[in-house]
Formats: sequence, structure tokens, C-alpha cells
Amino acid sequence: MKILNIRIINLLFISVILSVLGSCTPEVDSVFDDSSANRITKALQVDKEILQGAKNGWLMKYYPASDQRYGGYNMLVKFGTDGNAVIACDKFDASKTSTSNYSLVQSAGPVLTFNEYNEIIHYFSDPVNSDGIGKKGEGMLGDFEFTLREVSNQKIVMYGKKTNSRIEMTPISPDTNWTNYLKSIQVAEYNMGFGMYSYVAGNITAKVTMSYRSMTMNYADEKGNNISTNIPYLVTPTGYELYDTLSIGNVKVKTLTYNAGNHEFVSDGTGGAKLYGIITPLNQLLTGGSNWYFSYGNLSTFGQPYWDKAANDLYTKEGEVLSYMYLNANIIYFKSGSYPGKYTMTSSLQGDNNIGFKLSGYDSNGQFYYTNGYFQYFLYPFCGASGRSFTLSCDNIQNPTVIILTDVTDSSNVITLTKKSSAPY
Repeated sequence: MKILNIRIINLLFISVILSVLGSCTPEVDSVFDDSSANRITKALQVDKEILQGAKNGWLMKYYPASDQRYGGYNMLVKFGTDGNAVIACDKFDASKTSTSNYSLVQSAGPVLTFNEYNEIIHYFSDPVNSDGIGKKGEGMLGDFEFTLREVSNQKIVMYGKKTNSRIEMTPISPDTNWTNYLKSIQVAEYNMGFGMYSYVAGNITAKVTMSYRSMTMNYADEKGNNISTNIPYLVTPTGYELYDTLSIGNVKVKTLTYNAGNHEFVSDGTGGAKLYGIITPLNQLLTGGSNWYFSYGNLSTFGQPYWDKAANDLYTKEGEVLSYMYLNANIIYFKSGSYPGKYTMTSSLQGDNNIGFKLSGYDSNGQFYYTNGYFQYFLYPFCGASGRSFTLSCDNIQNPTVIILTDVTDSSNVITLTKKSSAPY
């Protein structure tokens, strides 16, 4: 009987344990009753509601290319509940918008994708940029798919899926007019433009040049080492916002605010660093290292007949067309058909607004095209047979985009060079 009682007790104990475990089972199931797919769907829906919740849209700080070589652009984006996004950008006319589809998908995390062609955002990602920026097959190397890392009603941080460039979005205030805001940026960018800049931080002074929206700073550090660094930036209505914090001369800088009266940009913080805009003499600017483009339409009636003969002979005898010709730091670079070449000039600067040019050399392709008579004619309006001198003028003395050369000895010979890339024909 004793053994029987022990067995009965054991059975009762096992029954109690099973009943307890059984009563716990519904609670465990309630925690894991949702599938992984459903949880992802719900999370994407929350992110979508946040995107759509900014009633006047988001300010997107967009940087194409993995090294941000083209700088940053202000995009204004409004995500509609109909699955369409309206986009504007400071690169385009301030009143222009483009509408296309967007979606949120799961791909190793939530991904925002503009999966239908949009004239504005795909301008930066198309492999052949419509303005000829970047190499063919690459364009500006921008993204149209972004992995979301931080999402809140106040700020969204995401990264380009291809470039891994950091992209931040903040809600636009309800009383902000999109067109007026973009215009304010475009006006500020024009007013803040100079031919050259100088940056001073601590004991360091750097020479600064701008290309697209990226600064290149060249300076000697505290140990005497020559340093060159690129600083991508975004234009704001009041100055420049840098992609990363800049640290030179033990001074950290993230923003530069423009003071028009002194042609200077004041840094944030207490380090006292400043960026100075420099009004450069035109003859120094013309020979200072930027590209200045020639084109047939920017020659006066003096020069066009020489180009007519050169172009006709080049096509008739070689089957080639001149595809570009520009001046950079006393060298004229060109490309005829598939053959690039260059001509070296000797320049003489007289005062601030006068300059002389004389042909002094060429590379092998340059020699071929010159001795065969083609570039004797292309170059004749610019340097003649034994050199020419010009008086210089421009469209904006603070930041010229056009420099006009008027021949000192024959005022009918006028050549207009443009900073913006342009084809010869």
C-alpha cells in the first residue's frame, strides 16, 4: 500500500505540473502569435505614416556620390497618401515640381525608393547627366533608394543604398512657401559666390576653390605638410552647412554664416574661423586654374570665318568634329574626333583687366592639328600668329561666369569665354 500511495502522489504531482504548463501556453502564444512578415508590414506602415504626416513635406539634404564630390542639394519632398511624392529642388527653377511614385519596402531594413522616373531626383542618379556632369555611364552617381536608420516625427536619417551617403530629412514648417524658400537659397548662393576664397582657422590659412558645391582647401599644417582636403557643403539661405564637421587649426566648424558687408563667412562655435570671399583681378582669374570654354557662337564676326575654315577642313580631310576646347591655367585643351590634345600659352598680365597670350608649345596631337593647318585657324582669333593682347570684362566682378576678351588692336575681335561647360558648336 505504501508503494501504491507513492505512485498516486507522483501521478497527482505530474498532473499539477501539466495543468500549470497548460495554463501558461496561451500567454506564450499571444507574444509570438504575429508572424515576422506581419511585424515588418506594421513597422513599414508606421514609417509611412510618419513620412505622410509632415503636411508641408520634408526638407531633404541630398548628397549624390559616395565621396560627396558634387556637394549637397536641398530637396523639398511631400509624401502623399496616394503613393505619389511631389519633389522640388534648389538645382532647378524654384517653382518647378515633379511628381512620381514612391514606396517603402523591406530589404535588410526599411528602404524608401522612388521607383518611378522623377525628373528631379533622377537628375542626380541618371548615368548620363542632362547637363553633362560626371562621366558618361556614371552621371552624378546619386541614389534614388535609401535605407532608413532613424525615423521620428522630428527627423529622419537615411543612407543612400548605393553610395552610403548620409541623407537627413526634417519637416518643413507649415507656413513655409516652397518657391520662396528655394529662391532664397538660389539668391544667397549667387550673392555668396566669389572667384576665390581664403579660410583662416587658428594659425592656418588655406587657399580655397569651389567646384559644384564642394570646397577644396590647400594649406600647410602645423608641421609644414602640404594638405589638400575636399569639403562638401549645402547652401542655406544664410550661408553654408558642411556635410561633416571640419577641423583645421584645432577649430571645429559645421556651419558658415555669410556677412555680406565684409565679404566673409563666420563659423559656428567659439573658434573664430572665417572664410573670406576674394574679388580677384580678371586676368588672374582667367589663368588661375578654372576651365573657360570656347564656342563658335561666342566669337564675333571677326573670328567665326577662321573657325568655319578650320571646321570644314577638319571634317573634310579627317572626318572629325571639334568636341571641346577650353582654357585652363595657360593651356588650351581640345578634342577632335576621339583625339585629345593641348596647346601651351605664355601669358602676360597687365594691370587687373588686361592680358596677352602667345602660343609657346603643344603636345603630339596638338602638333599634328597645328602643322596640318586646322588649329592655326581655331587659335588665330585668340593668339594670332605672334600673340594678341586683350582688355577683359565680365558679367559679375565678384564671381564671373563669363569673361569677355576684346582685342586691343582690333576691337572687332571679341571672344566670350564661359565658366559653364559648353560645346564648341
